[in-house]
Amino acid sequence: PSTTFRLYSRKDVASRLLGSVSITANQAPIGNLDAIEKDGLLRGWAGDKDTPTTPLVVQIFKGGPYGAGVFVDQVTADLPRSDVNAQIMSGNHGFSYRLDAALAEVPIYVHVLDSSGAGPNPLLDGSPKIWINEAPHGSFESLSVDGFARGYAVDENTPNAAVLVQLFSGPAEAGRYFAAAFAELKQVGGGNHGFSVKVPVEYCNGTAIYAYGLDTSGDPKRSTLLSNQFACHATNAT
Repeated sequence: PSTTFRLYSRKDVASRLLGSVSITANQAPIGNLDAIEKDGLLRGWAGDKDTPTTPLVVQIFKGGPYGAGVFVDQVTADLPRSDVNAQIMSGNHGFSYRLDAALAEVPIYVHVLDSSGAGPNPLLDGSPKIWINEAPHGSFESLSVDGFARGYAVDENTPNAAVLVQLFSGPAEAGRYFAAAFAELKQVGGGNHGFSVKVPVEYCNGTAIYAYGLDTSGDPKRSTLLSNQFACHATNAT
């Protein structure tokens, strides 16, 4: 929007137009933090109607908005968004950013920087959002007579990634780690989340065997004890 100012000279009741000037008001940029997906992918859009073809920079903060939160990173909003083009403005205005595991369960705020460089740099609609990084789940389903530990494990945040399964003789807090395998075998019910690990003979002494699924984000706090445990005996070591 613009405002026109006119300057007049006046003498008695007569006046004469000396000139005019139009001032265009700077519009604040707009946008939206649309979602944080299960795998930690943050996405949204941002644009400035003053410069609709210019991609803007968005800044990501954790724990609070600018001035209160901690700066995480910044990214340019230059991805195609046909929905934004159809309803709001032309140009590429989408953005995405992959959060790491340390940003799970923390409020995430996103600001957009005005194209003028002078502000304002408002908080995007939809802020804040919180990424819920769920721990993997699964089951230690069987220990075969020939000593193979079998089961499945899946991380719903990254359903196409294989979960690393670790086997312990005794609970992980006090037991002894002895083997690991990725849960990437074909399952009867569908999906590639099965595992099969041979238990070494020295662990087939009647001690309970436990299986843990490691979170694909690498966060050790989200490792999960898979359901069930089995004692391995000498008869399983043949």
